[in-house]
Amino acid sequence: MTVEPLPRADWRESVALAADLALVGIAVTVGCLSVVGAGGTLVAASVAVDQAAAHRSFPPVRHLLGTLRQALLPGFGALLAVAVPAGLLLLDALALADGRVPGGVPLLVATGLVAAGLVAVASVALVRLGQTGGRGYRAALGYAARLLARRPLLAVAVVPTVAAPVLLGALVPATAPLVPGFALFGLHAVVRRLDGTHSIG
Repeated sequence: MTVEPLPRADWRESVALAADLALVGIAVTVGCLSVVGAGGTLVAASVAVDQAAAHRSFPPVRHLLGTLRQALLPGFGALLAVAVPAGLLLLDALALADGRVPGGVPLLVATGLVAAGLVAVASVALVRLGQTGGRGYRAALGYAARLLARRPLLAVAVVPTVAAPVLLGALVPATAPLVPGFALFGLHAVVRRLDGTHSIG
């Protein structure tokens, strides 16, 4: 179902939203300091950002804490499911770059493309979990795979949306605690627009 865009926000609403997203980023950074809580924290933050993207408001803190509690264990499992192949791809890329594994540049490029695909699927699935209140991990994964197969250009938009804040945080460490909230908002905006369900003015 297509949702009509909200009226364009004035500068005060934009500043308030930016401040709230910065707080979300700080909360995500703190929550991710614990590996066990990182997955649940990201899911709860995605739920919050989804409502901000759709209505320019955030759910009550009590609701988000309940979402976090429910998402802790499944979020940890989902995080492991992403982290293990991501770690293997990183090790493979490092070995290829050092010349310890034959294959050279072509295999290194192929590894990079597989890694980008993993980032795209995980990112779209995280957005979907935000849209569904943090429920249905397998359904979110299936949704991400189908959407990316139907709209391959979405991956081209999603990967830089994730990579740019990571690069900014690496280059300017003081911004690192703030950028996760803006990165999540950017992901929700990109997915909504390319999925035809945008509601951001």
